[in-house]
Amino acid sequence: MRASLAIIASLAVASAAHADKPATAKDLPKAAHAFIEKHFAAKKIAAVTIDKGWGTKSFEVTLDDGSELEFNAKGEWRELEAGAGTGLPSTMLPEKISEYLTQHYPTAMIKEAARRGKGYEIELRAGPELEFDANGHFVRLDD
Repeated sequence: MRASLAIIASLAVASAAHADKPATAKDLPKAAHAFIEKHFAAKKIAAVTIDKGWGTKSFEVTLDDGSELEFNAKGEWRELEAGAGTGLPSTMLPEKISEYLTQHYPTAMIKEAARRGKGYEIELRAGPELEFDANGHFVRLDD
C-alpha cells in the first residue's frame, strides 16, 4: 500500500513538473520574437505557455487569429498551425520549399508545417501532406 502511494505521489510530482506554465511574450527567446515579427507582423500574440519537459523546454504561442506556433528553447520554430480559414506564410519556409509549393500548388494554403528529424512536413489546407529533406528537396507525398 505504501509503495502504491509513493508511486502515485511521484507520478503527480513528475506530471506537475512537466505541465505547461503560463508566460508572457517577454519570456520568448529573441529568435522567436524576430520570427513572429517577420512572418506574422499583422498578428498579435494572444497567449504564451512554457512547456518544461524531461530536460527540454519549449514555448507555445497562440496568435489572435488562432494560429499556434511552437518554438524550442533557442527560439527556432518546430511546429506551426494556421488558424481556422487562414494559411501560414510560405516565407517562413526554406526558399526551395516555398518555390516548390508556388510551382506545384500555387493557390494552396499551408495549414501546418513541422520540422521533423532531418526534414520538413507541410500539410496543405485542401491537399496532401508533403515531405521535404533538410535541404528543401521534395521527398514524397503522404496522403
